[in-house]
Amino acid sequence: MNKSPLRRILGAIVGRLCALPVLLIHAVGSLVIGRTRSFRATSEAVSLLPGPLGTVVRRYVYRALLARCGSGTSIGFGTVLTYRDTELGESVYVGRFCSLGLTSIGDGTMIGNHVSVISGRHGMDLGQPMREQDVRVERVSIGADSWIASAATVLADVGTGAVVAAGAVVTHPVEPGIVVAGVPARPIRHRE
Repeated sequence: MNKSPLRRILGAIVGRLCALPVLLIHAVGSLVIGRTRSFRATSEAVSLLPGPLGTVVRRYVYRALLARCGSGTSIGFGTVLTYRDTELGESVYVGRFCSLGLTSIGDGTMIGNHVSVISGRHGMDLGQPMREQDVRVERVSIGADSWIASAATVLADVGTGAVVAAGAVVTHPVEPGIVVAGVPARPIRHRE
């Protein structure tokens, strides 16, 4: 269903107007609690805006704050982004209740509901308490035209045109055009 040009223009105006107070609060928060913490708080707040208006506000807030957020990107209710350096390509769809760490997502990629993209790597040295272990953050890349189905967990890169089945846990890089499934995810076939 295509929107009329007038509806698109009105949607863009309303989205920008509604995003403005959020961006101002974020700017003040950045001065008080720092950019990273303010970004995370802003992401949590805008994730709770319901309906089409929430989708439009999220689009304009993230276009202003992220390293890249392409036009036509849709981010669902309850989805939280953790890092400002996240990059979302053109026409990316992210479903509801997702958690995205430091990631780059290519154009036209679809991410289902309840997907986690985890970019933190936690130390596990036996001689040190877990809460004191070092944490490294590594960008996870998801190629263009990929599909990450609902409830998948992604800890490694996913190639262009790949498909990750529902509930799969990706612990190793996925080659382009491959379909993976299972825990841990294993190749089950090539896309035809």
